[in-house]
Amino acid sequence: MRTSIKTIIATGLLTLAISISSVYAVNVPALKSISTYGADISSIKKIIVSGNVYVNLVQASKSKILYENKNNANVVIKRVNNSLIIEGGDASLAGEITVYVNDIYRIDASGNAMVSTKDPFTLKNLQIFVKENAKVDVNAKTESLYTVIHDGAELKLQGHTKNHILTMDNLSKITLANFSAIKTDKNNSEIAYATVKF
Repeated sequence: MRTSIKTIIATGLLTLAISISSVYAVNVPALKSISTYGADISSIKKIIVSGNVYVNLVQASKSKILYENKNNANVVIKRVNNSLIIEGGDASLAGEITVYVNDIYRIDASGNAMVSTKDPFTLKNLQIFVKENAKVDVNAKTESLYTVIHDGAELKLQGHTKNHILTMDNLSKITLANFSAIKTDKNNSEIAYATVKF
């Protein structure tokens, strides 16, 4: 009799545990991130970003991509020669991508894209092209830095360079609060009217 009471109680507790876990299992969110370790991006030198997407760049010894799909946004990632092209989809949903790269020389952002570096990058040369309302926030130590900012874009620079060449129009903004350059050349007469913050 004791054995059957213990069996009934154990069965009841097991049934209760299964029913509770199945109720909570319905509310488990879908897979939100995908890591593409299999994609060979080891020789990527250019990051080209367009559309409604946020890209976080991390300097690391091994290159890889981590896709955070927080809003079920459509993001297209493709490799063309030495370029990694990231295109955001729907304007109402922003995808989020983290890209680990070793040594790049160009960041190109357009069409409302947002690009930032997580930690300071150490690079020999870096070119940054920002246009069409894109926003880029870069912290880097370089020997040379070439920046082009157009069409209402914003660039925030941190770090240090020996030589900085700056070209921008009067609709764009650049913030240089935590940035220093030994030499800066300005290539455009419109810079005098542009928004430059120190």
